[in-house]
Amino acid sequence: MVLPEGHEALMRQAFESSALPTEVDPAWLILGNVRTDFPTVQADHRQSIWHLLKLVSDGFSCKRGNHPIHAMRCRGQVVADAYSQMRQRVLDMMYKGCDAKLDWETRALSFGSALHTLQDSYCTAHAARIDNSDPHSPIINMHTYPSQQHPLSTQKDVVWQDPQQTAFKPDAAAAITATIAALKIFNAQKTDQIEPFLAHYLAFREDIAHVYTPR
Repeated sequence: MVLPEGHEALMRQAFESSALPTEVDPAWLILGNVRTDFPTVQADHRQSIWHLLKLVSDGFSCKRGNHPIHAMRCRGQVVADAYSQMRQRVLDMMYKGCDAKLDWETRALSFGSALHTLQDSYCTAHAARIDNSDPHSPIINMHTYPSQQHPLSTQKDVVWQDPQQTAFKPDAAAAITATIAALKIFNAQKTDQIEPFLAHYLAFREDIAHVYTPR
């Protein structure tokens, strides 16, 4: 089956404001992004039903301390721990995406994966910020999957404001703004810009973060 991908729409919109290095095929960044949820997906976005079923199973059986594939946080994991783990993953993938020792394809796949998690942090199904429509708004909660905030299927994951797909939802627009800012780092290959970027676009307010309550 062919997977519908809102993340690809976010990426293509961001590319319109980003001049990628000439050596980089934008498809590598998109594929790295999509593979964050679906590690075995092909370049044509085809995925077997069995791998989709495994994704759902992994969501139900997610163990404490293991970063989930599709969710921001595992059941039984406090928000602060999940945030720290998520931030470290984004940091690692962005650094790998700027590692001159690696070929451009590997760099793009890695940076694309970081962009996926960054984009999810604005989606109301995955995380709560003080204001999900503000690119600089701090994170205050991270959701498990499946859960009340993110059931197996939810319109919260849709990036479009209207059925005609003429406008992005406010949280999706914020994700695009953050993606454009991140791509400037990838284009410049400047690792010293990564930490300041995370401080502006992936901040966390632990003092007002929601406390995990088992369901």
